Amino acid sequence: MRPLRRTAVNWFLALYLCAVWTAALARFDEFPFTWVSMYAVYRPTELLRLRVADAAEIGRGLRATARDGSTRWVTRHDLNVTKKHFRRLYWQRMFPDDPASRWPYRLLRSVNRTLGYAPDDMQFVVRLEADIDQVSLRKTDLAIVERESRHVTHEWTATYLQWWRDEGP
Repeated sequence: MRPLRRTAVNWFLALYLCAVWTAALARFDEFPFTWVSMYAVYRPTELLRLRVADAAEIGRGLRATARDGSTRWVTRHDLNVTKKHFRRLYWQRMFPDDPASRWPYRLLRSVNRTLGYAPDDMQFVVRLEADIDQVSLRKTDLAIVERESRHVTHEWTATYLQWWRDEGP
C-alpha cells in the first residue's frame, strides 16, 4: 500500500473542516461529522442541585454484599483506579441521571471481573451501595433550600446473569 502524500492529507483535512463548519453555520443539529448535538436547550430554573459526598466516605468505598451474605468495602485500591476515577464512579455512575441506564450492571460486572469473581463464586458481589447528599441552592443568594440524603442500591438480577453469559469470558 502506498503511503499518503502530505498534500492529500492536507486536502482531506481542509474538506473535512469545511464540511463541519458549514454544518455549524447552517445549524444542522445532527450532522453526521460531528460527535454531539450542536445546540443544547437551556431551561432556566431557580434552584441549583448539587451532589455532595464526604471525602472520608468516598475513601471508605462502596458497600458490597457477596453471594454468601458477607459485606465489605470496595475501595479504589481494590479496583486499581485513581481517586479522580473512583469519585466519578461514586458520584456519577452509582447515581445515574437516567434510571433506565445500564450503569448498575456495568458497575457490578466491572467490580466482579476486577476482583476475579464469577457468578458461581460465593464471594461474587451481588449488591453495591452508596450514600450522598443532594443539596438544592437558590441561585440568587446561594442559600440552601433543601438537603436530601440519597442512598442507592444496585442488585444483581437474572437479566444481568444473561448479559454476563452473552458477553463471554
